[in-house]
Amino acid sequence: VTATDDFVRSIEENGQEVPILVRQHPDLVGRYQVAYGHRRLRAVRLLKRKVRAVVRQLTDNELVVAQGIENTARKDLSYIERALFAASLESHDFSRDVIMQALSTDKTELSKLLSVAKGIPSGIVKAIGAAPSMGRRRWMELAEKIAEPKVLETARNAIQKPEFGPLSSDERFMLILAEVSKKPQREQTVSEWKPHGGKVAGKIKDNGKAYTLSLKTAGADEGFGAFLTGRLDDLYADWQASSKSKQE
Repeated sequence: VTATDDFVRSIEENGQEVPILVRQHPDLVGRYQVAYGHRRLRAVRLLKRKVRAVVRQLTDNELVVAQGIENTARKDLSYIERALFAASLESHDFSRDVIMQALSTDKTELSKLLSVAKGIPSGIVKAIGAAPSMGRRRWMELAEKIAEPKVLETARNAIQKPEFGPLSSDERFMLILAEVSKKPQREQTVSEWKPHGGKVAGKIKDNGKAYTLSLKTAGADEGFGAFLTGRLDDLYADWQASSKSKQE
């Protein structure tokens, strides 16, 4: 909330029409805990006015439910923010039933929210931000991919890229997802072939996408390359027949 916020201007012009909801602090005499109306409280403080409040006796569970209702009522609350709120409540030993009430959700959806919050390291979530356009499917996809240590390291490296910082929160998310979705390149293997007593030598390179055979010939073996090229069709046919027989 800032001084130029429409919400602040509205309170400045029309006054605080709706009171906030508080309860007496369980440990500090004369202090209160806000259950509902955090934004209104910040706006009134900014205007240096006294806040209108309703004081009620609320249990810890009732306090959390009230705070959750306020949070979920925000239009800009993203999926990951809901997930982090759910995880925070669970870490404070609130029951699943209370968390479901606070988030106005069901058991299945709560399980997914908690899975995402626990599956993605806080450092990565903090670097990405709220990512308001990214929903459950995208976040679950990211959580599943970075469950592998090597892929998680890829995600952490993506955060360090120079182009990461200037991006919007949604763009940061998509950059990380794109990086962890890349198929790892297979290491190239190199082997050599040299027949006994011959004057020909071959080097074989295989990286999974390309298979390269290069030959060095000398003397009577200089024609071996041309001979091999002329036999490629027959060799391929033999390979196909061999592969087919193995499958049967």
